[in-house]
Amino acid sequence: MKSSAVIRVIIWSVVAIILAWVLCWGLWLHSGGSLLGNKKTEASSEAKSSGNVISSSESFEGQKIKKVKVEWVAGSIQVESGNAVSFEVNEPENLKDEQRMSYKIDGDTLIIQEYSQSWNFSLGFNLNTINNYASKDLKLVIPAGLEELKIETVSADVDLRAGIVVEELEVEAVSADIDVDEIDARKIEFETVSGNMTVSLAKAAKKIQASTVSGELTIYVSEDIGFTAETESVSGDTNVNMSVTNRGDKIIHGDGDMDIELNSVSGDMNIYKK
Repeated sequence: MKSSAVIRVIIWSVVAIILAWVLCWGLWLHSGGSLLGNKKTEASSEAKSSGNVISSSESFEGQKIKKVKVEWVAGSIQVESGNAVSFEVNEPENLKDEQRMSYKIDGDTLIIQEYSQSWNFSLGFNLNTINNYASKDLKLVIPAGLEELKIETVSADVDLRAGIVVEELEVEAVSADIDVDEIDARKIEFETVSGNMTVSLAKAAKKIQASTVSGELTIYVSEDIGFTAETESVSGDTNVNMSVTNRGDKIIHGDGDMDIELNSVSGDMNIYKK
């Protein structure tokens, strides 16, 4: 391997570690964690003061929810299309209130958090913290035309079912796979460390951005969807099974209208005809 490639591997690996730590740190802080020591208050007063509602299922039919943000640690996240925003979660029955799922509405944004309150966290993880985070399964339903769906997760696989229509889709994950089936979105952005991403497009997007460390990226598109793709990889191949032309570092198919930007460290990047 050339010295420049080795340097890029080192840089991307360091960046991946930092991004993974920042994402995990952010999830803990969002749920009430403290950087400098243990923080454990009564869940009822915490939920009341922050506006969080502890719930295992909820429907928001008739409410003007334009954006949905999910902050999840472990388990699974399944999203499907429906008439209104709703969710239900499968979690252990013996959890304390501070370990149960909660949500809040901030303006036109629904924020779903896996835990109503964080456990111990101090500049890193410890076994006590990890053991207190139970694996949970979230089923989220969203209507067509949502402005934004953003998912942040540590180790929960993300499965977006066919039929979802959303303006912007963003998923950030650490040690989790992302599987998106027949998505209709104007802007798509994915970031993952140690996880594979598979995306099938129902319609052309305006822009797709995806980056992974130690994972494979695969995008399935109809042959009649034109795109311009820029790919950069360290220790990974770029595979396209459609007719393309190369202009410098760009790969162009058809009218080249859809913008694709893929970055990978130790993983292949594929654009395949479906």
